[in-house]
Amino acid sequence: MKSANIVKRLEKERYKIFYKKWGYWDNIPHVQLEGFDFAIVERVWSDGWQGCRMDFIYNHVQEALYLAQKNNPILLKKIEQVPLEKGYYARLLILSMQDYYSYQKKRYPFDEYYKVIEKLKRI
Repeated sequence: MKSANIVKRLEKERYKIFYKKWGYWDNIPHVQLEGFDFAIVERVWSDGWQGCRMDFIYNHVQEALYLAQKNNPILLKKIEQVPLEKGYYARLLILSMQDYYSYQKKRYPFDEYYKVIEKLKRI
């Protein structure tokens, strides 16, 4: 689905959408969530060139937003409690579609994601 259509559907669902810089690119749609924002973009490489992809399957965007809303507050709370461990926990935040796809493929650092989240839920 095209980025403009994704944004329209998310606005109908009452998400607050705004545009700002992400990486090298300007005017990237972000969804404002509680305590953080989520970028609807993924970095791609082709023949040594870097670009960004903004067209996604809408259900993937919904699932990514759900996952971010569910788990990011736990990580943000831990970062706030123990600022010295920010480097460890900040890399586990799902803040863009790129993070979501890395999570889906269980790429580092998301290979042990559930173990970390479950441990933090118990603390």
